[in-house]
Amino acid sequence: IKNLPQLRGRPSYSVDVTHQEAVRNYIRNANLEGRHITLESICSFLNEISSTEESFHISTLARTLDRWGFEFGKGIRSQYLKEKDHIVLARQNYLRKMRRNRIVRSEKTRRPEVYLDESYVNKNHSNDFVWYSNEDGPWIQKPTG
Repeated sequence: IKNLPQLRGRPSYSVDVTHQEAVRNYIRNANLEGRHITLESICSFLNEISSTEESFHISTLARTLDRWGFEFGKGIRSQYLKEKDHIVLARQNYLRKMRRNRIVRSEKTRRPEVYLDESYVNKNHSNDFVWYSNEDGPWIQKPTG
């Protein structure tokens, strides 16, 4: 017989199950650090740890994560905005200078005040949806603002 018999049953998956634990740890650590997790970042992580030069399509990876028990949903946002110490000190110095410029018990100022700062933080600047394991739940530690 020259023809080999066809294999019966379901074909093997593109993303091997041996990657499951590494992906689970990667997603868990990224959630703890508050990093935003995308399919692209998981795909690049798999390419880094993979011994072969196999590349996975993002749709295939999404189906694989779903099969492994991961979800893409709203995470718990428990931490408030964190500021670095030098930013807190700069704000305190700025406010002290502003108070010194004001005349006591009056709304007048010694010198005109000009506001040039246009920085702001919008609560919509970060994405609420994250990848997480069904076992762990959405325990991402990211700022609420």
